[in-house]
Amino acid sequence: MTPRISRSLARTIQLPPPAQGQFGADHTVVDVLNPDAWADQDPFITLMDDRIDGLLRAGPHPHAGFETVTFPLEGDMESEAGLGRLQPGDVEWTTAGSGIIHAGGTFLGSARSAE
Repeated sequence: MTPRISRSLARTIQLPPPAQGQFGADHTVVDVLNPDAWADQDPFITLMDDRIDGLLRAGPHPHAGFETVTFPLEGDMESEAGLGRLQPGDVEWTTAGSGIIHAGGTFLGSARSAE
């Protein structure tokens, strides 16, 4: 028989309300893990709850020195790697290495993802 493991939460946090995102008026974000709290969330740098309700225009933007992981939560969205549509339950992992510049493209609709 497998031994039962018991865990408890060390703490809970109160999330801020959605704020204006960087990709237009229809993009809002909730800062789930704030980059200023690295000591509390190592090895993660940040985690954003991205919300789109309308038109999103994600122009070219850089990433360097970290991994970007996208988990669609609601709706579907175009893969950053051009591999089709991502839906809830999918995961897309991008290795930035020494640096990449990519564009998320244009999206019209409602979707939500954790990145």
